[in-house]
Amino acid sequence: MRPSALVLALAPLLAAQVAHAEPVLAPSKGAGLDAAIGGGALVLAGGFHFVHGGGDFGDSVIFGGLDRRVRANFSAPAAATSDALLIATLALPPALLIGDTLDRDDGRRLLVYGEAFAINALLANGAKHLVARKRPYTYADDPGVRAFAADQGDDAHRSFYSGHSALSFGAAVAGAYLYSARSNDKSARALVWGVELAAATATANLRVRAGRHYYSDVVIGAAVGTGVGLTVAALRGPDGTFHPSGTDVAAMAGGVAIGALASQLLPARRAVLAPVSSSREASSTSITAQLIPLVLDHGSGLAAIGVF
Repeated sequence: MRPSALVLALAPLLAAQVAHAEPVLAPSKGAGLDAAIGGGALVLAGGFHFVHGGGDFGDSVIFGGLDRRVRANFSAPAAATSDALLIATLALPPALLIGDTLDRDDGRRLLVYGEAFAINALLANGAKHLVARKRPYTYADDPGVRAFAADQGDDAHRSFYSGHSALSFGAAVAGAYLYSARSNDKSARALVWGVELAAATATANLRVRAGRHYYSDVVIGAAVGTGVGLTVAALRGPDGTFHPSGTDVAAMAGGVAIGALASQLLPARRAVLAPVSSSREASSTSITAQLIPLVLDHGSGLAAIGVF
């Protein structure tokens, strides 16, 4: 695989550029704890790459026939689309959480968002490396897919649970919650919930269609990601508790339904068409991403760095 680095600057220094903007205040109480928790979780998550799992689900299934029916799935286009949707799901909330100027509360929201991301990354990486469940594509009979599986090494045993699902749902819920807690615009809130959850659901379903995960992997990943995102945003956010309205709930349900339907209808090839010798470069969808808290002269925020 030929790696390329994606660096998203999620904390523009708008305060320094607006003539009459209010100066950025010192970090709010608790910001240091958020940064410490998030940074510590990212360090621990990275440390799991040196762990070679002790467990192995082998041929075990969690959801019975629902899991068995997706064995031997494989689709490089579905995997690539899920990667793109994950990036979009992660990038949208920071853009929404920053107002016209970068003030203390904006920086705190970004740190809380990054904290949720880091905790989800830690839990997902830990489960993947300790459980070492075989990915569905390892059961394929297609020679090209089997060669691809052999070329992936340890990554072919990182099915449980889905990091894409956990990170996308965690970002969607934490980001939409933090945005909604400070917004009085009901239409905008509903749109954010709907779009974010649609993208997260599509990301998760495409991981199954790609052969990277079972349904149990993405459902458990979504549950963990949602729980972490909701808990961190509710406990650490600077704007208090958000109580969703009926419109918000309807937008959430609609987003999940639209994401599931759209991702299921999307055409996806089931076989490896590239030469086996280049399958890893053409088809690998491993993703490494980090959100790093930034402390700058004129404010604070996050940098998102990914290698694909």
